[in-house]
Amino acid sequence: MHRKDDGEGVLYAMKSIRSGTLAELVGFVMSLPEADRPSYAIEKAGDHRLGYAEIAALASRADYPG
Repeated sequence: MHRKDDGEGVLYAMKSIRSGTLAELVGFVMSLPEADRPSYAIEKAGDHRLGYAEIAALASRADYPG
């Protein structure tokens, strides 16, 4: 998990602030105060970055394990 505005760049991997399963990271973001949630993004393997809209959509799914 990264801050949304961390600037990416060469040292991007070192800017990670939390790691875990996708379900754990989604749960963590959704546990934050609502105003803070859009400040975070989840980086998945394969260079896919989930922004807050995707994170919230996953959390609202009936089959979400969290």
